[in-house]
Order: sequence, then C-alpha cells, then structure tokens
Amino acid sequence: MRKASRTKNTIMNTVVGCLVKSCNILTNFLLRTVFIRCLGAEYNGVSSLFTDILQVLSFAELGIATAITFELYKPLANGDKNQIAKLMCFYKKAYRVVAGCVFLTGILIVPFLDRLIIGVPDVKENLTLIYLLYLVNTVVSYLLIYKATLLIADQQKYVVSGIEISIVLIKTVIQSMVLWITHNFIIFLLIMIAATVMQNLMISIKVNHKYPFIIKTHETLDRSKKIDIYRDIRALSLYKICGTVLNGIDSVFISVFSGTVQVGFLANYKLIMSGVQGTLQQFFGAVEPSIGNLVIKTNKEKQYGTFQLMNFVTFWITCISSAMFIALYTPFVTLWVGSESVLSMSIVIPLVLNFYIAMMMCPVASFRTSNGLFTQGQYRPLFMLLLNILFSAIMGRSWGVFGVLMATVCSRVFTQVWYDPFLIYSRIFHTGCKKYFQEYLQFTIITLVTCSITYSICVRIILKNCYIEFLVKLGISFFFSNAMLFLLMRNHSEFRILINMIQNIKKRKEG
Repeated sequence: MRKASRTKNTIMNTVVGCLVKSCNILTNFLLRTVFIRCLGAEYNGVSSLFTDILQVLSFAELGIATAITFELYKPLANGDKNQIAKLMCFYKKAYRVVAGCVFLTGILIVPFLDRLIIGVPDVKENLTLIYLLYLVNTVVSYLLIYKATLLIADQQKYVVSGIEISIVLIKTVIQSMVLWITHNFIIFLLIMIAATVMQNLMISIKVNHKYPFIIKTHETLDRSKKIDIYRDIRALSLYKICGTVLNGIDSVFISVFSGTVQVGFLANYKLIMSGVQGTLQQFFGAVEPSIGNLVIKTNKEKQYGTFQLMNFVTFWITCISSAMFIALYTPFVTLWVGSESVLSMSIVIPLVLNFYIAMMMCPVASFRTSNGLFTQGQYRPLFMLLLNILFSAIMGRSWGVFGVLMATVCSRVFTQVWYDPFLIYSRIFHTGCKKYFQEYLQFTIITLVTCSITYSICVRIILKNCYIEFLVKLGISFFFSNAMLFLLMRNHSEFRILINMIQNIKKRKEG
C-alpha cells in the first residue's frame, strides 16, 4: 500500500510539475513579449540584471531547504509529529535570518548600482526604487515559503504546484494588462510583490490545515541534531553558492564588459533554455524520493543499473534538446522579439554547451543528494566558483559575452564534470568510473555531430512564409535528431532495457 502511494505521488508530482513548468514557460513568453513591446530593451536589460543580482544574493539560503528536506524524510515515514514540528520551527527561524541577511546585503549594494548599470539612458523611473522593489520581492519570498518544504518532503509537491500555477496565471494576466494600458513599470513590480505574498500565504494556510501540529509545537531540536544539520548546511552552502554564481554572475560581467542591453538580449535566450531545462528537471525532482527508497531497500548493483538507465535517458533528451536549440534559436527569437535581438551563433554555442553539461550532471546530482553525500566533496564548488570568476574576468575582457559564457563552460569542465561522477562511483557504487567517462565522451561526440548536421540542414531551409519555415525546421530538427540517435544507439544495452520496460508496461495494460 505504501509503495503504491509512493508511485502515485511520484507520477502526480512529475505530471503536475511538468504542466506547471510548461505553463510558466508560456506565461513568461507572453509576459516577456508584452514587456519588451511596451517598455523596450533597456527596461528588459535592467530587469534581467536586477533579477540576477538578487539571485546571487540568494546564496544566503545556503542549502537550508535541501538539508531540512533530507531530515524530514525519516520522521514523515515514521509519523513522528513532534520531530517534524521541531524541524519546521527550526526552519522558520533559519529563514527569518536568511530574509534579514538578503535584505541587509541588498541594501549595501545600492551605492554601487551605477557601476553595474551601463548604457541605459532611457529608463525614466528611479533605478534605485526599481532595485529596492525587486529586493522586497526576494525578501518576502522567504517569510512563509519554508512551509512548502514539508509538502515536498511528504511527496505532495503537486499541491504546491497547483497553487503556483493559479497565482502565475492571475499575475500574468494582470501584469500584461497593466503594461499594455499604463506602461508603468512600478505598478508592474508591485503586482509581482503582491503575487509572491499571496502564493506564500495560500501555501501556509494549506500546510497549517494539513499539519496542524506544527503550529502548536515550539520545542527546539536536540543539540546533536542541530550540529548534524549545521554540518550539512555548511557543505550544501558551497553547492548553493556555485549554482547561484553560475546562474547569476554572468549577467554582472556581461553588463560591465558589454553593456546592460546585452544582458537583456541574453536573458531572452536564457528564458527559453531555463524553461526547457526546468521542465526536464521536474523528472529528477519527482524521482529523488524514489531513489532514496532505492538506497534503503536495494543493493549497490540495483542502484548502479538505475543510474546507468537514468544517465542514458538524460543523454537522449539532452542531445535532442541541444540540437533543437542550435537549429531553432535564431529563427524563434527573430519571430518572437525581432531580428535586432538575435545573438550570433558564437554566443549560442557556449550557451548550449552549458545546458548540455548541466543536464548531463542531473543523474549524478540526484544520486549524490539521495545518498546524503553533502559533506563529501564540499570544497569542489569553491574551486569552481574561483575558477568561474577568474576565467570570466580574463575571457570576458577579451571576448565579451562569448568569453563570459565560455568561462562558465571551462569552470564546469575543470571541476564538476569529472569530480562529481568520481564521488558517487567511489562512495556509492564502490567501483571505478572509467566506463562512465568513456560513455560521457561518446555521448558528447554524438551530440556534437547531431547538432552540427541538424544545424547544417535547417540553415539551408528558406521559405517565403517565416512561420511555416520555423515549423518545418522544428519538425526536421526533432525527427532527424531522434533518427540519428536511433541509428547510433539502437544496440546500446540501456536502449534495449528501455525498450523492454516499455513493452512490459504495454503488456500489463493490455492484460
């Protein structure tokens, strides 16, 4: 009965999560389109820069959510209400401290805003006021959202996703109407803050109703448990900083070396990519609890087989996505926001390389987290952070946007790409990782060949109707990349296992 419940929750979390992410992609496209048409590229650049700056400041969260989620698994499974309440009380206090740290750090940045914003002469509103409103939105997001972690740890993320999609739809409609009618950026930001507060309140009410015992308990955690959590948080903080830097610091370097408008152009590309990446990562978020169960109930061989299968599926999806990005980025952006916002292929290539590397690390990250490998390898992200900053400063000065993006690629390759797989192979599978790197190299070469051929075919297709041309390129890039992979990988062991699994599922349904 318990197993069926876990399976059902995993499916629900995956399906609803993907629906929410797809909805977010569509609404973000709609809102970004209205935003650019009504306010222009200068506002888009400022918005993207401030968003990324505050994303960098979010490192103050330091992985608290991951550590608490991991700690909640056992008491939730055992029905230990007292321990759950203690953890949530600790979590609430921790996030209040985080909100305070983000606010104070954000205020300290205000005197330096003029050094970060370059070449934006047409923004009529006060830039400091705009920045402070973005800061307030970030701070209020920490005050009640911690309660969502309890639902997620209890395999009910679909509840959080349902609330999120409702608020996103309402917010998008209201913000779009306000921009279209008034062109007022300040009102746009106030609506954003109100939506954040409303979403957190709705989640809080839902959690209080479902877990009323967390309201009544004000007991503190045992000292030994706090020490364990602090140890994990300290280790996770380095992972958090690494991810935050990779996602946010690029915009700062690009703004300094190439101007804030370039940040806005790149943000359009990142919006598309992050939407696809976020949708694909819904799967990994949904299966992590199942991997945790696998860790407890099965042997290392079973874990290894599951990892191999996940790695193969990730490669297949990532290869197709990369090929479609290479082939479709330019025509899509041209149709969406105009040819003046199109970036050169020299910028698209490192952007897609970053996507490929990040996605291929997802199975590794899922197994590391599910096995609680927080302190092991905790200094790897620090080296990655230092390399990223060093390479960005050097390469960005010489090659602008291309240099900054390639700096991120290099920092990943020199640290994450080789060390994280080594960690899980040595600590979880207790074997060498030579086969993994051989397959990774094989997968990468296949992806490069598939992307190159797909692009070469699509770039030669020129039709009178630009919309029909895009649809033709979309179909060709999707079907050709799948056909390439089928021809090259049809004899791969994981491909045969996957086909057998699909056939077994079909037989069970027919039976």
